[in-house]
Amino acid sequence: MNPESKAQLGGLAALVAAVVDHGAAAIERTIEAVARARAVLREVPGVTVVDENTAGVPVDPTKITLWLPPTGVTGSALSDLLWEHHYAVESSDSDTIVMTMTVADSPEWIVEIARFVGDLIERLRSTPRAPSPAATWTIRPDVVITPREAVFAPRRRIPLEQAVGEISAEQFCPYPPGVPLLGPGERVTAELIRDIQLAGTMGRVAYCSDATLATIEVVDG
Repeated sequence: MNPESKAQLGGLAALVAAVVDHGAAAIERTIEAVARARAVLREVPGVTVVDENTAGVPVDPTKITLWLPPTGVTGSALSDLLWEHHYAVESSDSDTIVMTMTVADSPEWIVEIARFVGDLIERLRSTPRAPSPAATWTIRPDVVITPREAVFAPRRRIPLEQAVGEISAEQFCPYPPGVPLLGPGERVTAELIRDIQLAGTMGRVAYCSDATLATIEVVDG
């Protein structure tokens, strides 16, 4: 077993042990620590902490989600810098970063990492910019046939750049955020091709049959 796999199993074991040993009390401590961490990050100029007040709906009390455009910082750049310090986030894109805390994290560490993130934002701070939401949040799919029909239909493989107007027989799902850009049964457009290619330069695009993104399987006929 490689060291990364051992570390992942160790983290899961710690999480299970904390829940078994301390149950609801451990969860409550985590939620309280996240609330304190959010308060720390609200003090960072330009940062919006996404919570019930800013979102207008209930949000996961174990997550710290930050909206960053007024700071000039991108979530991707902040995530990369955190990774250099051996901290991994749940997801990030141009405008946001999401960090999930668990009962395996001590309350003191949760607040400490919030202060560290605030320091990193100050280090990266630049000119405020307009929001640039990822295409996965703004796409309006043109659904021609059902996903089931597309998956079981005859198909052919063609260059992605030549697929405008075709019906996709497969899915293109960038990570992060793990939301499909294009799904089976949807019409391929020039904008989607551009966004898929761009996503390929920024992270992993999952579930498609060609990891190079050079080709696509489309419905034949």
